[in-house]
Amino acid sequence: MDAGRLWLDRVSSTNTVATWLAEVGWRQRLWVIARHQTAGVGRRGSRWESPAGGLWCSLLLPGVDIAGSTAMSPATDPPDANRGSRTSVAPITPQWGLDWLPLLMAAAVAATAQTLCGLPASLKWPNDVMVRGRKLAGVLASAQMVAGRLQHVVIGVGVNVNVDLATLPVELRPLVTSVQAQTGRPWPLDLWLSHLEQAWWPLYELWRGGERSQLRHLLMDRWFVPGQPVLVLPKVPEPHRSATLAEPWGGTPAKRVDLSRGAEVPLSSTAAISPLGPLLAQLEGLDERGWAVVWSNDQRLVLDPNRQTLRLLNLINPKAKSSTPVPVIR
Repeated sequence: MDAGRLWLDRVSSTNTVATWLAEVGWRQRLWVIARHQTAGVGRRGSRWESPAGGLWCSLLLPGVDIAGSTAMSPATDPPDANRGSRTSVAPITPQWGLDWLPLLMAAAVAATAQTLCGLPASLKWPNDVMVRGRKLAGVLASAQMVAGRLQHVVIGVGVNVNVDLATLPVELRPLVTSVQAQTGRPWPLDLWLSHLEQAWWPLYELWRGGERSQLRHLLMDRWFVPGQPVLVLPKVPEPHRSATLAEPWGGTPAKRVDLSRGAEVPLSSTAAISPLGPLLAQLEGLDERGWAVVWSNDQRLVLDPNRQTLRLLNLINPKAKSSTPVPVIR
């Protein structure tokens, strides 16, 4: 399994270039890689610093590649470029089964950092890669629709491979790291991308084949071991934003909670998450959508990747740690 590669020197954003290529007719898998981005974007529109030395790339997946798989919802029609002209770029949505893709790409990045570079990488659900408590990489995915039909998916990846941390804004330096800073040596970007592909395509093919149960077990065995203590952090940049906490395993929102007012009305399987501080919980695992499931105060919570993030309290891969008992959170 492979994709073409387009290496560029300086662009606003590789996601923007990949999207443009798809819009003008590119219909094959393609990596768009830039040595420098001037307007990289993270989740929820935040700016992504991308100086020289990083692996800044986007993978373009044509709609026919995805819609022709068994990973899609049975109610989903195949893409039809001749039907309708209304075009929109939308975030990854659960009804398409696409929530898995940024999570799987983050897992492929973490696996590459481990196997190629020997780093104790871990995942910060749903889309970040951490090393020793600092961010090494992030993933951002979007889908383009025409008349309600999938045309393509673009998965943007930013990895601080050889980034000189001294070139980053002062406020970011304590929060991020790079492969070079961790290993004491630079790494060829094409080598990094090749190893990333080797880790990515098997995961992608499992997803295309509809093997979500196998993906759950793979990720839970390596990255999201049940019983781990975790912090649930709300994504609430706006002062008044509400979040839906889905009914466990059911896919139907059970309650809508105003996060600006904190934990006021917890019900059976739902609870509010206060923006004023993290929620201590215990990891159960992942559901069929790739959404994290946790327990806190005897309540089972299914987290929305667009509204919450999850940080493991033991940021080193738990499989590499000693058999110290995991505390039970009540």
